[in-house]
Amino acid sequence: MQKRLLGVVIQAVVVALVIGCVCALVRNDFFYRHLALIFGFLAGLAHFITGTVIQTLHEINQTEKEE
Repeated sequence: MQKRLLGVVIQAVVVALVIGCVCALVRNDFFYRHLALIFGFLAGLAHFITGTVIQTLHEINQTEKEE
C-alpha cells in the first residue's frame, strides 16, 4: 500500500510539472486555470484506483487457483 501511494504521489507531481510547463510555454502562466494541479491530482487518483483494482483482482484470482 505504501509503495503504491509513493508511486501515486510521484506520478501526480510529475504530471503536474509537465502540464504546468506546457501551460507556461503556451500561455505564459504555470497555473493557468489550475490545470496542472487538477490533472496531476486526477492522474494520481486514477493510478491509485487502477492499482487497487488490479491488486484485488489478482488476489481473487490467486484464491480461486488455490481452491
